[in-house]
Amino acid sequence: MAISRIGGTTGSAINAGSITLTLPGSMAVDDLILIAYGVGDDDFTQPTLAMTTAGYTELTSSTLSADGGTGGDGNLAVFYKFHNGTDTNAVTTAAGTGTDSSCAACLQVFRGVATVAQSGPLEIAIATATGTSGGNPNPPSVSGFTEATSAVVIACALGSAVVLTLTAPTNYTTNALNATGNDSFDTSVGLAYRLSGAADPEDPDIFTDSGAGVAWCAATMVLKEAPIAASNPVFEYRVPECG
Repeated sequence: MAISRIGGTTGSAINAGSITLTLPGSMAVDDLILIAYGVGDDDFTQPTLAMTTAGYTELTSSTLSADGGTGGDGNLAVFYKFHNGTDTNAVTTAAGTGTDSSCAACLQVFRGVATVAQSGPLEIAIATATGTSGGNPNPPSVSGFTEATSAVVIACALGSAVVLTLTAPTNYTTNALNATGNDSFDTSVGLAYRLSGAADPEDPDIFTDSGAGVAWCAATMVLKEAPIAASNPVFEYRVPECG
């Protein structure tokens, strides 16, 4: 079945707080929940980004961008979970190291994605990138996926310091999400997608930063479509003719 987007939401926190994201009410079992969660701070240590709600798996290993402390550092993590039919929200852990940090998160839900048992949810490994000293978050190019123009590509971005909004790249603007945490060190997270028309390789282009961003992180991934279920054979019964 083709992959479709079901819904999404955003949230933010200050003072290193946790974030509660409400799941769309129209979800079904095995819908894919994707969460981009980021923190902005002024410390060099790797902030711990995790989910309090059980069952989430992190797709990123580390996307820390340290811009020299006073300029503002940023860290981005991407998590997924296949809906269990009972969760109504997704809660992140608290992140950052004090009252000067902020967090932001975006959540998107997709249907028709291959489960872990079907070698999902990604067709190829997630690609990540980081940058410092200003600039716009730039999700890296990806290649090697087989679905070509029917592929669903996800682009994530984070900007730290004085960041107001992140505008998604061309072809990724439909239902694109942006969440901003406003503290001494601001955080802006974007989570966007392209349902069709991607090429191999696919380069999503930049998220345009409306503020004076310093450190940034980004990620690109390709969702794997769930296989079409085999149909049951149809048997036709005929009444024997008499005579």
